[in-house]
Amino acid sequence: MIRRALVPLAMLGLAACGGGGAKDVTVSDAEVRLPIVAGRPGAAYFTLTGGGQATRLVSVESPAAARIELHSNAMVGGHMEMHRLDGVPVGAGEKISFAPTGDHAMLFGVAPTLKPGDTTRLTFRFEKGAPVTVEARVAAGTDAH
Repeated sequence: MIRRALVPLAMLGLAACGGGGAKDVTVSDAEVRLPIVAGRPGAAYFTLTGGGQATRLVSVESPAAARIELHSNAMVGGHMEMHRLDGVPVGAGEKISFAPTGDHAMLFGVAPTLKPGDTTRLTFRFEKGAPVTVEARVAAGTDAH
């Protein structure tokens, strides 16, 4: 009888410690900025926190955009240049901020019905681990981050 009671307790202890499995990447502070000019791309900013193993962010999807690309900004020859990224490495436990003037997601074909104050779903896909879906707040393109 005592043995049967100890097995569930041991399993509960393993679950509290993560059960030996790798924790997935988390996404926080997700925000979608609407295009300043209608018909132009919008942007998404967020923070990734790596899980128990290194992986790579390979894509971001949303029902509010026809297409989303990952981009980086870099100062080249005294001016800012934007480059498309095929993915972004995320180290175990690493925190990566996607913010204005840095890495970001460009949203093409943003739904015209999306308004400041709304929320929209963003799904992040990784080479390893489960996809992560979050609700992102929607802000005007002119709002401060």
